[in-house]
Order: sequence, then C-alpha cells, then structure tokens
Amino acid sequence: MREMTSTVPVKDNPMPWVRGFGLGVHRYDLGCGPVYGHMGGVRGYTGIVVSTVDGRRQAVVAVTLNPNPAAVLPAAMKAVTAAVCP
Repeated sequence: MREMTSTVPVKDNPMPWVRGFGLGVHRYDLGCGPVYGHMGGVRGYTGIVVSTVDGRRQAVVAVTLNPNPAAVLPAAMKAVTAAVCP
C-alpha cells in the first residue's frame, strides 16, 4: 500500500483536484486530507472511485459527460467531496 500511495506530482494537469499519480491510483486533495482512487472512462462516460486512507469513507460516482464535460466533472467531484469529507 505504501508504494501505491507514494505519488509523483502532476504537472500541467487540467483536473486541479488530482495532486499526484501512484501505482494505479491518484491522490486527490478534496479539502479534508488526501484521498486515493482512480478516475477513468470511455467515450462520453467517466467513473470516479475514491477512499480515505483509513478506508472509513468511500465514494463511487459514474456520470455521462454529454453535453457539457466542463460542467459535469466539477459537479461529480463536488458529489465525491460531499461523500468523503465530513
């Protein structure tokens, strides 16, 4: 687990909430401490899965990106943040 959560900084990333990449996971800064997970998808859809370090809080969100991805992703991250940040 230590190797997975040892991340390298992300440069020029269009997703400001992603703070680092590890071995298959991203480190996200949602305002309540680091959470780890992964974001990925296929054309027109994306899924976001995160967990707190201690595993006490998790969130999974799946969304369609159409018709406006620029509005959908921040809204999805807001939902994730509400679920994992008390």
